[in-house]
Amino acid sequence: MIPNTQDLTQQNFSIVGGNSQLEGTFHFKGETRIFSQIKGEIIMTDYALLSLERTAVMEGEIKCQDLNIAGCFKGKIEASGNVTVHPSASVEGTIASANLMIAPGAVVNIDAQTLEEDQDQK
Repeated sequence: MIPNTQDLTQQNFSIVGGNSQLEGTFHFKGETRIFSQIKGEIIMTDYALLSLERTAVMEGEIKCQDLNIAGCFKGKIEASGNVTVHPSASVEGTIASANLMIAPGAVVNIDAQTLEEDQDQK
């Protein structure tokens, strides 16, 4: 049975599958899950969750509200909400967020600062 494509086009989410290598500036709206390799910039245009999954490898900049990291990230993160670094993650660079949570087992080499929680996304 073929799914109704109109139903899919009305959904507000993005998935970037594994085995892809992307470079550039990406603007996402709605919950976004990254499984691929990205070099560049990710800008969330709303307050939806961005997740770098276990297979994700990213180098560059992220501007978002909330971020989950389970894969590898190197660069700069600006999050007006929560950044959660999971045990499987490896993170290097700078993080500015309202809240930062690092789970035991995560590998981190960061310079971090907390922001006021009501600060708007840049």
